[in-house]
Amino acid sequence: MPEGQSRFIPSLTTVQKAAESLPAADTADKESMDVVVDKYRSLTFRRLKIKDARGKGYRWVYEGKVSVN
Repeated sequence: MPEGQSRFIPSLTTVQKAAESLPAADTADKESMDVVVDKYRSLTFRRLKIKDARGKGYRWVYEGKVSVN
């Protein structure tokens, strides 16, 4: 962690709001995306290939810790 930066564990609400700004995972051309949540912090989402009832597709996944209030 860079000097002067504090540890950041986002709330579930923050992760949900950040996820709303992501493009559709099925049509995105990037494997990961950073979403800025405030002036100094961002969340990284990874594009993950999954198999569901409709067949194969992609979903955005946040793999960090989350604070549940």
